[in-house]
Amino acid sequence: MSQLRIGYVPINEDLISAPGDYRRFAWYAENKGITFEIADFNKKYDLVVLTEAADISVWNKYKHGKIVYDLIDPYLAISKRNISGLLRAPVKSIFGQYKKFTFNNWNVIRKMCTRADAVICSTVEQKKDITPYCDNVKIVLDSHVDIVTKIKKNYECGDVIKIVWEGLPSSIQQLAVLSNVFYKLNGMFNIELHVVTDLYGYRFLGKYLKTSTKSLSSRIFSKVVVHEWSKDEFSNIVCSCDIAVIPVRLNDEFSAGRPENKLLLFWKMAIPTVTSSTLSYKRTMKEVGFKLACEDERDWINSLARLIENVEFRKEVGERGLKYVDEKFNKESHIRQWDMVFNSLGFYF
Repeated sequence: MSQLRIGYVPINEDLISAPGDYRRFAWYAENKGITFEIADFNKKYDLVVLTEAADISVWNKYKHGKIVYDLIDPYLAISKRNISGLLRAPVKSIFGQYKKFTFNNWNVIRKMCTRADAVICSTVEQKKDITPYCDNVKIVLDSHVDIVTKIKKNYECGDVIKIVWEGLPSSIQQLAVLSNVFYKLNGMFNIELHVVTDLYGYRFLGKYLKTSTKSLSSRIFSKVVVHEWSKDEFSNIVCSCDIAVIPVRLNDEFSAGRPENKLLLFWKMAIPTVTSSTLSYKRTMKEVGFKLACEDERDWINSLARLIENVEFRKEVGERGLKYVDEKFNKESHIRQWDMVFNSLGFYF
């Protein structure tokens, strides 16, 4: 296998700043000692691994070697009447992310899935959407093994209840789901929101309209502390907080169709976590025996208040979540998931 020529189209060429790289194929390649290069469409490879940053308007016509398409987000689940979905392909074409002009993002994704020799996704629902276009679809979740450096041990709260959220700047809008919840809870308890993200984000195509994440977060709740995301400090920040939240706009098909990665990340640090009731979060909560996936504002207030008022419940949720992750999503299981993808194509690393 050392003679194979492998190309990779990353989210970011530094391989360390984008979760879609350092939690997925780049992580696997490092752990398996796989050598690859940043893929060039005009070169011949034995194997190419594409992320969602790849120009699939071009790569769906690649004639050499095997292609693995890491399609981790549920783009095919977006309604054909969704304005963002309708505009996605034309906008990408205009701004150069698609070299070949295309009007229909669903079609270009379908063509890429059809060309791919294997497609990786993140949920059973997503797999069902992809299967009509590729008969080799594997589910692989993110690896958090090398990200988590600390596990929460102390579940006592101080005078201030610290609630933590983590994510990319583009996802901060999801926190708006909890704006009223935070203010109502603050009338009952002294709460503070901690946001772990980049200090600045871009509101358009990931590179235009730069904006401060502090400004965005403060519009949602006035008592907010923004921490710059870094691997060295991430676990320390989360473990210094009391409860994690993962709100999702349930009427947004794209957001509601995403996997349980973030919940598993928080549980890996043994922090009690409350989520919105997406299919993946409900399914995962049910496996562990928790009813902390919320349908509405009332659910959120009741779930958070119960955790705030009961230290033993916080401890139970955190410890059972950690046990679940350690048993089902350890380093060996993640490597096996990736092995299965490449083994299905005849590659044994």
